[in-house]
Amino acid sequence: MSTLTALLKMEPPPLDFPGASPKNLERLLMISQGMTHYRDLDQVLGYLLSAIRESYGVDCGVLMLEDEQVYRIRSHRGFSPSFVTRFTVPLGQGVLGRSATTGQGLVIARSQFSQAPDSEHLFKASGWGSVLVAPIMLQSHNLGLFLAASPDENFFSPEVSESLRPYLQVLSVGMRNIEMMDTMEKFNRRLTSEVTSTTQELTQTNARLIRRVRELKALYEITLSASMQANLEDLLDSVAPKIADFFNVEHVGFLINTAPKGRRPELSLGFPSFGLPRGDNETFGFPTDAEGGPLLSSIISAFTNAEIRYFSGGPASLGRELANLSGQPVLGGKLDKIIIRSMVAAPLKTAQGAHGVLLLSNPIRDAGTGPEASDKLRDEDLRTLTLVAIRIATAIENADLEGQNRKRLTDLSALQEINESFYATPILEFILAKIVRVVNKTFKCELCDFLLLEPASAELMSFPASVSGASPSSDPNFLRDPKNVSSQVFADKKSRIVENVHEDFSLSRLGLEHKIRSLLLVPLKVEQEVIGVLRLGSSEEGVFGEDHVRLAELIADRSAVIVHNARLYEKIIAANRELERLNSVKTEFVSMVSHELRTPVTAIKGFVDVVLSEDAGPINEQQKRFLNIAHNSIERLSLLILDLLDISRIESGQMKIILQPVSIEKVIQDAHVTYRSGIETKNISFELHMDKKIPMVVADESRVKQVIDNLISNATKFTPAGGTIKMSADDLGDFVLVSVADSGVGIKKDDQEKIFSMFYQVDSSLTRKVGGTGLGLAISKSIIEMHGGRIWVESEPGRGSTFRFLLPRHREQQAEVV
Repeated sequence: MSTLTALLKMEPPPLDFPGASPKNLERLLMISQGMTHYRDLDQVLGYLLSAIRESYGVDCGVLMLEDEQVYRIRSHRGFSPSFVTRFTVPLGQGVLGRSATTGQGLVIARSQFSQAPDSEHLFKASGWGSVLVAPIMLQSHNLGLFLAASPDENFFSPEVSESLRPYLQVLSVGMRNIEMMDTMEKFNRRLTSEVTSTTQELTQTNARLIRRVRELKALYEITLSASMQANLEDLLDSVAPKIADFFNVEHVGFLINTAPKGRRPELSLGFPSFGLPRGDNETFGFPTDAEGGPLLSSIISAFTNAEIRYFSGGPASLGRELANLSGQPVLGGKLDKIIIRSMVAAPLKTAQGAHGVLLLSNPIRDAGTGPEASDKLRDEDLRTLTLVAIRIATAIENADLEGQNRKRLTDLSALQEINESFYATPILEFILAKIVRVVNKTFKCELCDFLLLEPASAELMSFPASVSGASPSSDPNFLRDPKNVSSQVFADKKSRIVENVHEDFSLSRLGLEHKIRSLLLVPLKVEQEVIGVLRLGSSEEGVFGEDHVRLAELIADRSAVIVHNARLYEKIIAANRELERLNSVKTEFVSMVSHELRTPVTAIKGFVDVVLSEDAGPINEQQKRFLNIAHNSIERLSLLILDLLDISRIESGQMKIILQPVSIEKVIQDAHVTYRSGIETKNISFELHMDKKIPMVVADESRVKQVIDNLISNATKFTPAGGTIKMSADDLGDFVLVSVADSGVGIKKDDQEKIFSMFYQVDSSLTRKVGGTGLGLAISKSIIEMHGGRIWVESEPGRGSTFRFLLPRHREQQAEVV
């Protein structure tokens, strides 16, 4: 057993990892950047463990300390389920537990498994030859244990363990960051809660202070009670006895406007009223334009005119007048027994409008008061009653606003759920089913139906996944049918409420099948283009109002965009599949054609060479000239075939490179010797600049030569006589920079990225003259990137071009890795 304390004890990670290859550094950088996308510990552990397993081919996992002071596997890659369940490391016990306590890593070979008796049988049962255990440390803080295992008994050499160190450092930082983010989020939530609570308390305290200053002492108990109640019944129950006691009357009653906003007002009895207890709140009401008896007339006048009205023509019964109006007893006749001799009706109004009427009936006269005493209130009592009515109306309005706010929150929650449905599953059937569930929950309706336009048939078809309740109707809604309500809403682009479905023949079948009595239809619009209709149905008449229309239109707008995007998504998926198919066909075709052309071209080239060498007999000068032309054309065709084969290999992922130490200095010098005489025959100067010793690189020599050949060939093509081509190499530390510069025509800025694409050629007369396939630079780019390098061009039109590429430098430490 070897202890690797200095190697694996985790301290604050340095910014540089000595001995790490550029490729490993680049991979570590990518891993570090990738970890920033995760906010969950398990995701971070899984991400990094997958990277380690991919890089080293080992089984690996992370153990974390639990409450019982035992390390258990939190995340892993490659461990068997039985191993994950059974393997534990008690803190400070055994060689593994002491490793966690002391912060020292260790490697255990198979022959040494007996030194960890608690885990020996598990290690052997897993088929491992060696195991590495390393504490995950950050600033002397133990975050967990890292466990890696390999079937090779000698796998975890000092070099392999050293190369694992940067991964563990990244892991420790990632775990610490997740821990810090969790702590910050908890603190922020607690702070937000405390601030919100404090703000609410301050707001409530301020409201109470203002109310106490402005209110009259005589109204204090009444208004305070009203302001402390959460709902309407509690409010009325609280203030009714106080009002009766303050104004010394026999009965107090409340008639509240319960009609939705925008509808004709309707007054309903609020309980408790006239001494009837809570629970006797059978719903009933009457419109404010009803023609009733004198008692009802006084009440309606107070509401509509927003003025106090008196009734003194008793005795009268509000119950009987309501029964005469509705044609049936109210509250089983209980209200008939309340006899009213006189009554004061005060409107419950605020700046926002009238909310109902407060009724005071049958004043109780003090002892000694004669029969001639008036039942009318004194002026100071009228002012007090007006203030009381305003306070009660304000309380009712606040309760109504609170209800509206709760409803708005529900509406916003519904819209949010609908928005999230697309991102969860951008498939039309699932999206519509999710929207239907949200709409049913929000509107509490019996039918939610999406009619979507089918352009080919000019029909509005009910989407199967979008219908709640019963099965969808099989009858299409033809757009050309002017009598169809759905078609009318589609054409008018305006929402519509149908109060009674059975009165509309085109909707009668819908009413019968779904037992629907009222219907709300809303067009589905995307940028003024209608793509369908949303229908909401209820089993009750007159359910839908302006608030329902407003919310349904918001849902319809969101749903229309989501449906439109889902359809676009389906089209994009189909188009991508077709593009992938075509790209596969193209690659196969290029590969097949290249291979098929290679054999006959090789044969032709061989026979042309035989004839040119006059092995088949003497030829004259004209024949030799023609054969040379053919020979040059065959050479170009052979290069094209090789380029096509390279492109085919690159696209199919079959191009392989063999990395080894290469003298880039020698490669460049050889290229200069090879091409110099040919270039100078064209009256072009070919210069080589290397002022100092250039280090070796890690590369595939033949492929690097191919890149340099391509760049020199291009420079020669586009440099006129009298021009210059310069080739150079520079040591940049971790990389070697190779440059090929020419004094040719140059390249426009817009074309500088495009020229590295396959088959792309700059559109110019010179390009058409010198020819080419547009594959050389694309192949060069792929080769350099496979080396972990980069290639680019720097150019200005008329001032030449400089092509540069980077190759990773070979270091002595990399020898074993390579």
